[in-house]
Amino acid sequence: MRAFDVAYINPFIAAADGVFDTMIKSPLSLGKPRLLGDPSEVTRQFGVATQIALSGELDGVVLLSLSRPVALSLASGFAGAPFKELDADAMDALREIASIIVGRAREGLPKGGLTMSLPKVMDRSAVHFGGDAPVLVIPFDSGAGRFVIETSFRRAG
Repeated sequence: MRAFDVAYINPFIAAADGVFDTMIKSPLSLGKPRLLGDPSEVTRQFGVATQIALSGELDGVVLLSLSRPVALSLASGFAGAPFKELDADAMDALREIASIIVGRAREGLPKGGLTMSLPKVMDRSAVHFGGDAPVLVIPFDSGAGRFVIETSFRRAG
């Protein structure tokens, strides 16, 4: 597998676009993907992440990294009720958004032995990409503000 095989990335982009357009009513504008340089640059800008681990034919992680205001706005839009803080209900809404993105992305991923974990919501500063695989940062602009999807994959074994 090449470092960034679009067969494993495009399904997440398409799934995010579909979820934001239909369920959150916030169309997305895709920015220019780039390699992550200093990880602290993302941590400073985006304090919240939903993390999905992948294993099987490849190992890796997919993150949806958001600022707190964007996370609250998206959780509120999804739940149909305003959230003022990232409480348990807001974090449940973010997990559900990530779960739906994973479910939709799974449909477009290459068939084979790939397992995805349930999403977990965490502080972005707690994220550590293991191994030597590069991290691709895919920026999106939404009505709620900017967020990024970060992916890092390596062939298993």
